[in-house]
Amino acid sequence: MREHGVLDRVLLIYEAVIRKFSSNEDFDPPLVTQSGEIIRDFINNYHEKSEETYVFPRLKKAGQMVDLVDTLLRQHEAGRNVTQTILRLAPASRKDGDERKQLVASIQSFITMYRPHAAREDTDLF
Repeated sequence: MREHGVLDRVLLIYEAVIRKFSSNEDFDPPLVTQSGEIIRDFINNYHEKSEETYVFPRLKKAGQMVDLVDTLLRQHEAGRNVTQTILRLAPASRKDGDERKQLVASIQSFITMYRPHAAREDTDLF
């Protein structure tokens, strides 16, 4: 799945951002925004919508992997919400404070959810 390759590359950027925050290194906030926009536009609005339109309904209709599909759908929705939070917080992320901490927590939660999410799709679904 090339599309999961794009996701993985953004997750690598997110991990680098967290490392930079942890070591108080400078970084480019627009890079976080651009990464979030790739997630929103390509992963959420194209890749996941395709799964939700073409793949998941067929599995549910056949009675196959219904629990997994339901979990993946919930994760898609949660991922969209977390991405909106990342996009909202990224522009002011150079400032130390609560919003920066929320951004780091949001990025970490996205990584924590989407690494196994993509792996389950790659190994169980496709």
